[in-house]
Parts: sequence; C-alpha cells; structure tokens
Amino acid sequence: MSHKIIQLLFLCVVFSTCFQQKKHILTGKITSSTAPKYMYLLKVNEKDQFKGFKILDSAKIQNHQFHFDFQLKNDYEVYTVGFKPSYSNNGNYYYNREENLHKTIIVNKKGIHIEIGNDFKDIAFNDQLNKDYNILQKDLKTFTVDLHPEYPPILKAQSKARYEQDSIAMKKSNKQYYQLIDDLKQEKKVYLERFLKKNNQNLLGLYVFEKHLFDLVNKRTKEDIDILQDKLTSFKNYNNTDIYNSLNAKIVKYAHCAIGGTFPRLEGDNINDEIEKISQYKGKYVLLDFWFKNCKPCKLEVPYLKKLHEKYKDKGLVIISYSIDEGKFWKKTVAEEKEMNWKHLSSLSNSYTNDMTYRLCIEAFPTLYLLSPEGIILENNLRQEKLYQAVSKRFDKM
Repeated sequence: MSHKIIQLLFLCVVFSTCFQQKKHILTGKITSSTAPKYMYLLKVNEKDQFKGFKILDSAKIQNHQFHFDFQLKNDYEVYTVGFKPSYSNNGNYYYNREENLHKTIIVNKKGIHIEIGNDFKDIAFNDQLNKDYNILQKDLKTFTVDLHPEYPPILKAQSKARYEQDSIAMKKSNKQYYQLIDDLKQEKKVYLERFLKKNNQNLLGLYVFEKHLFDLVNKRTKEDIDILQDKLTSFKNYNNTDIYNSLNAKIVKYAHCAIGGTFPRLEGDNINDEIEKISQYKGKYVLLDFWFKNCKPCKLEVPYLKKLHEKYKDKGLVIISYSIDEGKFWKKTVAEEKEMNWKHLSSLSNSYTNDMTYRLCIEAFPTLYLLSPEGIILENNLRQEKLYQAVSKRFDKM
C-alpha cells in the first residue's frame, strides 16, 4: 500500500512539473488583417558594439496567434519580441528603429499576453508594468534629437554650409546642434530622476536605471560611479535577479573607464599592418577617437581633430583614430580623407572587437578619450567644441 502511495505521489510530482513547464509564458495575437509567418524571441547581446540581438526562439503564427514556452530563472526578466530582424552580422541581429518591428517587454512567471496591430507601435498589454513601460518609451522619444522639431532646420543649415563650404555657417549650425543635444540630455536626466524616485522599489525602475545608466550623470568620473552605486542599493530587493547583477557588473566595469582611472590595455593594426600598443605612447598626451566609416557624428569631429592636430602635434599631442570597421576598406577611407593626416589604427587583427568595445565602455560613436602622459583618463564623452576647449586648456597652460 505504501509503495503505491509513493508511486502516486511521484507521478503527481512529474505531471505537476510537466504541466508547469508547458505553461505559455508569453502569448500574443496579431489584430491586423495580415500577419507574418513567424514571431521571434530575442535578447540583447550586451557585448556587441551596436547592441545587436541574439535570437532565442521563433514561434509560428497560426490563426493570428502565437506563444512561447520557456523557463524563467527570476520572477521577472526582460526580452524582446519582434518580426523577422532586418539584417544580421557576426551572429547578431538588428532592427531598423523606424520600422517598429520589435518591442522590449518585461516577462513574469504568471505569463504575459500582448496584442499587436500593423506594427509594434500599435501594441496592447494585459499587465500594468508593461503598460507603464510603454508610456515611458513614448515619453523618452521626445528627448531624441533627430525626432525633435528644432532638428530639421539645423540639419538643413549644416547641409547648406557643407555644400557652400561656409566654415562660419557650419560652426554656427554645429553649435546649435550640440546645444540642442545638451538641452535634451538635461531634460531627459530630470525626467528619469523623477521617474526613478517614483519607481525605486519595483523592477521597472531597476530596468530603466540599467537601460539609461549614463543619462543620469553629466560626466563619467569616479564620483559619478559612486553615485550610481548608491542608487543601485535602493533596489536591493532584486539583488538576486539577472538585471541587478548585470547592472552591478556594468557599474564596476565603468569604474575602470572613469576619469581618473588608468586606461585599459589596447592595441591595433596600423596602416602598414603592424601592431601598435597604446602604451607605447606613454610620455605624450593621447587623444583616442573611436569611429567607423558611415558614422555621421564621427565625421563632424574631423574639423576639430584637425585643428587640435595642427596646433599641438609638436607640443606632445598624439591623435589616434581607431576604426572598428570590418575589412580593410578603412585604409581606403583614411586615404580618401586627406584631412585626417594623423595616426590611424584598426581592430583588423583583433578577434575581440565586440569585447574591446565592451571593455572600453564604448556605447556610441564617436567615443573619445584624452589620456595623460602616464595613461590616466583625463576626459571622456566630450565632442566638438567642448573637446577642443578641454584639450586646448591643458596645452595652453604648458
């Protein structure tokens, strides 16, 4: 009798486990008249320099409905759902932001249901957490420079100045552009601080904190890192979650890239296919410029880098533009850009380009670092006129 009871209990446990595993964690419905064949479940690859996605699963859309079954390690986890990604590179997938083909959602063990219209702009959730996050995402778009109503006339003025080779008009329009960026950054910072104050005890607040870490500080100094570490302690109830651990690791990592820290080890290929180390330029000030060919903001830095090179090359300033382009066409680009007559390196022989951008805290391009003769980070995250002034200030004192 006791053996039968034990067997029955064992079967109950097995069936219960199976039932739990078969639970649909994420379900969805396409409400438009047409629907694609598949829906994709993705996660951001944090070590990819362009924050590409890894595809975890795909679900066939049948009768306009789909579902994903998977295990959650934590009570809440962040995923992305989307139609077929636009393109892939090195195993990472990407979406065109303007096409609205994907959405970041917060999934919980109770299950999430979403309904999608013609695209992910038209989306509805069955839970308050994702409804609040969706509102937040819409609000944050108002701080995006290329969506701001003041941007088109500035862009038009930049194009006209470039076509007419009017350096005065170009300087004026560039100044307006960066002033708009600074104003929007400050407005965004105030908005996020208000949001986090209201949501400092829930998972949405933690996720938004992780996503917008450096929108909350003006410069990346060691003091800023301490401020971020203090903010993280308010989310200690989530210290066993992936988001919390990822955020903590990111803050620790950025401590190594902060102003006042020693710049991490870095080497690259020069134009002659020789490997050079940044450390071999100790004894000189080094201005590192991380860029790639089709980066429009990178090209806006060139006139300022040129002025700095011409003014201070004989006073101990070494400018190194470090390309993360794939393939050797970067040499052709450098040859065509006659103005960029300073030192160039690339990551051609580095199989760890993504790891490199992760280690060096590169999240946008261009990224620039000014290093002291001892290899200490003096400035980071500066652009154009502010960069020129910061470098000039140091050399003009000498």
